[in-house]
Amino acid sequence: MIEFAGGVAYPTGALFSPTMIITVHQPHYLPWLGYLHRMASADLFILLDHVQFERGNYQNRTQILVHGAPRWLTVPVVQRSQKERICDKLVQNNDAGGPRWWSQVHFQTLRHAYREAACINVYLRELRAIFEARWECLADMNAAALEFLRGALGIRTPIVRSSELGVDGAKSGLILNLCREVGADTLLAGSLQLRRREPPPPAAAIGAAATRAA
Repeated sequence: MIEFAGGVAYPTGALFSPTMIITVHQPHYLPWLGYLHRMASADLFILLDHVQFERGNYQNRTQILVHGAPRWLTVPVVQRSQKERICDKLVQNNDAGGPRWWSQVHFQTLRHAYREAACINVYLRELRAIFEARWECLADMNAAALEFLRGALGIRTPIVRSSELGVDGAKSGLILNLCREVGADTLLAGSLQLRRREPPPPAAAIGAAATRAA
């Protein structure tokens, strides 16, 4: 069984429709709009969190504009092994509660950068709650931030973490195995849809529709 966002559980291999579109992406910290658009365009979004953590990537950092200049926001992480998986990566919270705690710095920077946005006050309370929490697992923190963004944009595409599926493989083989595990026949990669040549496994249709990007 797979438990999607919202607490609804479905059997693995089940199709959402005769053609099931999925997209697969590593969890990112406060991802860009293209990431969310791809999610909204799929029937199922798989967070690829059981692969190796990549230093210098967007798994623990993002970039915003402050006074028109780019600024990096980086979540410090504990360095234990170069082969750590994303789902095992821990957040460094040595300064928790203090004025230099990364979480408070990020929140204040975001509030300042978007202080003139029309809807900033609508989202500040929820955003503050995310940054006031003391996250231990990087993947959990990214998931919470992603849920915040999904809610703000009305995206209801179900999400499942790859670490919950028990699927092995590497590179394109891993992606194909993920498609097989959830019963998908179409992969949305960037602006392309790639369809499996083999027929999908039979399964009952589930009445859940993903929110489509406008």
